[in-house]
Amino acid sequence: MAIVKRYSDFEEITPEILRAVVDKVIIHEKVKVNGHYVHTIEIIYNFVEAIDLPDFDAHLREEN
Repeated sequence: MAIVKRYSDFEEITPEILRAVVDKVIIHEKVKVNGHYVHTIEIIYNFVEAIDLPDFDAHLREEN
């Protein structure tokens, strides 16, 4: 919680904040969907593991 409190209010992401909060970033192989390349990206946080975000590109896959 100390990390969350320390970095809960910032205007710019700095390397210090990234090192304190993010454990790793995984960029998966790109796939071609409807002529567009799409990457899946996972952000693994130090204190909460991976967070599932909405699938913003679902509409691209549905058109196939």
